[in-house]
Amino acid sequence: ARNEYLLTLAAANAHQDRYYQTDLVNIIKCVDQLIRIQTELQETVKDLAKGKKKYFETEQMAQTVREKADIEAKSKLSLFQSRISLQKASVKVSVKISCTFRFRSCVKSGRGDTQCKGRCCCC
Repeated sequence: ARNEYLLTLAAANAHQDRYYQTDLVNIIKCVDQLIRIQTELQETVKDLAKGKKKYFETEQMAQTVREKADIEAKSKLSLFQSRISLQKASVKVSVKISCTFRFRSCVKSGRGDTQCKGRCCCC
């Protein structure tokens, strides 16, 4: 029994020596590698967050620029349309003025009541 105890003790000591000399060293190397990987992952996540923030800021600026461009385009179109409407109104006023002068000339010549019947011939 004593020999058996000594053999078991020697086997346990050999196993413990192997654990401290080989297995523990491998575990420490793995932990060091995991720490490096975790650090790299944290840096990558920070870079990703910065990129995401920059993307959203750029997207917001682009949206603002698009809105300003739309407003400017509408403003230019509005200005163009109002210019056209002013030109049309100017033509109408010119025609009315011309008709008024013709009507007055008709009245002066005596034809105003019979031929024009109180209104301009060209209207």
